[in-house]
Amino acid sequence: MVNSFGELDREDVRYLLDFHFAEMRGNSPPEACHVLPGDGLRSNDISFWTLREDGYLLGFGALKRLEPGHGEIKSMRTAPDALGRGVGRFLLRHAIAEARAAATRE
Repeated sequence: MVNSFGELDREDVRYLLDFHFAEMRGNSPPEACHVLPGDGLRSNDISFWTLREDGYLLGFGALKRLEPGHGEIKSMRTAPDALGRGVGRFLLRHAIAEARAAATRE
């Protein structure tokens, strides 16, 4: 598995982001749904990464820096075809590692 930063402009990433947005909006009450559309992830305080295997998109994650030592997972989604393969676990562990690394730099 390969972890890459960025990639918000890739077609498969945009498709999975749109799917994620639609699923979140369709399954959550409006007052409890704080999902960002793809363009909302284009911010200097948000780190966005993808996970791929042999070029195939398995999932993505995004972490927002709130203040020194504090962050928030903004998005995380496993591609439907990759469910049950540990992608979510990998992405969550990566987000935690990124947050810890950022906290030590601050």
